[in-house]
Amino acid sequence: MAKVSVLGLGNMGSALARAFLAREHQVTVWSRTAHRAEPLRNVGAAVATTPCAAVAASPLVVVCMMRYPDIDEQLGNVDAITALRGRTLVNLMLGTAAEAWAMEAWLHGCGATYLDGAIPVFPDEIGLPGTSVVFAGDVDAWELHRETLASLGGRNEFFPGAVSGPNVLENAMSVWFLHAALLALLEASGTARALGISQAVIESRAREVLEVLGRGIPAVWDDLASERWVDSQATLDVHLAALETARIDARDAGCRSGTLESAMALLDDAAEAGLAGSNLAALTAWIHRNG
Repeated sequence: MAKVSVLGLGNMGSALARAFLAREHQVTVWSRTAHRAEPLRNVGAAVATTPCAAVAASPLVVVCMMRYPDIDEQLGNVDAITALRGRTLVNLMLGTAAEAWAMEAWLHGCGATYLDGAIPVFPDEIGLPGTSVVFAGDVDAWELHRETLASLGGRNEFFPGAVSGPNVLENAMSVWFLHAALLALLEASGTARALGISQAVIESRAREVLEVLGRGIPAVWDDLASERWVDSQATLDVHLAALETARIDARDAGCRSGTLESAMALLDDAAEAGLAGSNLAALTAWIHRNG
C-alpha cells in the first residue's frame, strides 16, 4: 500500500482518486471546491484543507486541475515549495510541450522529481485493464512509483525521452485528430439530415466508412515508412474534387462546413506546392518541411 495525494477533484481527478482507493492505497485529496472531496472522504480518503498539506501527506503527488498555471498558483508559495522537496509530482493536466519542459525545470529547482502524463480516455475508463496512461520524465521516479500508477490503467506507457512527449501525443491524437474527426462527423451528418437522409441510414453508413478508415490508416503509415508518395487508388487532386462535391451539398442545404473548408484549404495549398498527383501521405512530409 502506497501513500498518494491527488490535487484537483473534477470528474477526472475524482476518478483518479477512486482508482487509487480501489487498489487500497492511502489517499489524501484536496480540491479548491471543498464539497467535491466529501464523496471521497466517505470511501476512505483523507481530506487536506490546503494544497500544501496534501503535498506533505504523500511522497507521490498527482495533480489534475485545469491548466499548468494552476500548479504555480496553488504550490508556488514558500511552504508548498518546501513540502515538495524529495517528492514526485505527477502532472496529468493537458498542456503544451513548452509547459512540460518549464514545469520539469521548476520542480527540479524545488528539489522534486517530475513525471508528466496524458490521459487519452474519459473518467469512467480510469483503472480499467485496457486503459493506457502515458508518462514521461524522471526514469527513477517512474520505476519507484510505476506500480502505484498502475492503479490508473493496465496498459500504462513510459516515454524514456522528452518530458514533453505525453503532451505532444495527446494534443496531436486525442485532441486534434479525435475532435476534428468528431466535428467533421457532426457537420457532415447535419448536411445529410438536411438533405433528407434519416439518422438510421447515416449511422449505418458511418459504420461502413469507419471500417474503410480503419483499413486506410495503416496504408498511410506504410506509405510514410516507405516514403512512397504515389498512389494507384486516389491522388490528392481526386480527393480535392470529391470534397468540392460535398461542399456544394452543404452550401445547397445551408449548412455549416468548417471542417470541410479547412480540409480543402490544406489540399489546395498542397496542390499549389506541386503535390496534386501525390497520395495523402505526402502531406505529412510536406507539412513537416514547411511547418
